[in-house]
Amino acid sequence: MSREAIIQMLGQADKESGLQQELRAAMEGQADMAGSFVAAAAKHGFEFTAEELRGVLAETDGEISDEKLSQIAGGASGVPGLPVMSSSTLNWASQINNVLKASWK
Repeated sequence: MSREAIIQMLGQADKESGLQQELRAAMEGQADMAGSFVAAAAKHGFEFTAEELRGVLAETDGEISDEKLSQIAGGASGVPGLPVMSSSTLNWASQINNVLKASWK
């Protein structure tokens, strides 16, 4: 169920820029950025752990194939099960991924 919660959160964030801003703000200046992100998401009913979030974000990591690039350019997430998202949300999700990856090192 947690993977589905992450997918639902990304879909909701695509529709609500305020949610994107709140989740991003929750991480600012925090030692445990992932934990802060997860806690902020939970306030909106999205229940998942930092490790589960890491796993879903890892699906988007690495080289982007031509097919995946085509999907992304067309608005698709390129990750099975993730909703079609706007380019601004894809950019936001990528930024969140980069920030969290840096904190996990």
